Amino acid sequence: KEGLVEIEWSAFEACTSLSNINLPEGLKIIHEEAFRGCTSLEKINIPESVEFIDNNAFDRCNKLNIYCVENSYAHRYAVQKGVQFQLI
Repeated sequence: KEGLVEIEWSAFEACTSLSNINLPEGLKIIHEEAFRGCTSLEKINIPESVEFIDNNAFDRCNKLNIYCVENSYAHRYAVQKGVQFQLI
């Protein structure tokens, strides 16, 4: 969605049908448990504009692979949390 700046707390929690998400450029924050329990989520493209991802944003997303720009916040988050990632 154009103009989306934040994904709120638990916005997509337990949406088990989500498998692939492309977040819009301009997004800044992914809040706590935003995608918690999205057990089918395999790919999420996080734009370079993201400045903060809560530690628990992707809890129980065991198949997750973050697509991100090298040295972006999303890249650093993936490395720190041990989440699989692909650089784009």
